[in-house]
Amino acid sequence: MIVIRVEMWPFGSKSNSRTLATAKITNMMTSASANLGNYKVELTLANENKIWRKIEVKGFRRKSYNIWYLLKLILNELI
Repeated sequence: MIVIRVEMWPFGSKSNSRTLATAKITNMMTSASANLGNYKVELTLANENKIWRKIEVKGFRRKSYNIWYLLKLILNELI
């Protein structure tokens, strides 16, 4: 699982940081190829106790592209 946390650091202070949102990207382990990945994605907001948006990404060429490209695909689809 990949977890991406969006934090706010008031005045650059890590000790006063707070989480604004979280993305959980889970490998579904359903691809027949080691080069392709299928992922379940859940976005949550810190002030809510529920999933804000969710999606499945299928056939992502994980050997060709990095995590930033995967995140771009997710955000383009969900927002």
